[in-house]
Amino acid sequence: MEEPPVREEEEEEGEEDEERDEAEDEERDEAGPEGALGKSPFQLTAEDVYDISYLLGRELMALGSDPRVTQLQFKVVRVLEMLEALVNEGSLALEELKMERDNLRKEVEGLRRQDPPTSGEWPDSTKRRPRRKKRKRCCGY
Repeated sequence: MEEPPVREEEEEEGEEDEERDEAEDEERDEAGPEGALGKSPFQLTAEDVYDISYLLGRELMALGSDPRVTQLQFKVVRVLEMLEALVNEGSLALEELKMERDNLRKEVEGLRRQDPPTSGEWPDSTKRRPRRKKRKRCCGY
């Protein structure tokens, strides 16, 4: 039996996802490390955190080896580690959602490919049960 045609909307969604991923990669390459500081906090990736770390490290090195700078450096490193952990956690959640979306799409496609029931045959969950005929009671109640 022929496969049902894929809806245009589904094709467009897949293409849009791929285009969006490619555009993000290009933006990251063009902006360089400074571009990470201009991003929304919700769009940050682990690579952006590494870029920010690089920028901050450069600035701290330029300040010299003052003990106060060294103490500040340890605090900055800790904050960057925390930021990295948050970004990675968010990325994992996003990946899980994408995987779930893809699994659901596959399931829907599989259901669409199944042969439709022939006349008179329905899955058990949709079978209609015959109704009982109402009987007349002899006693009136």
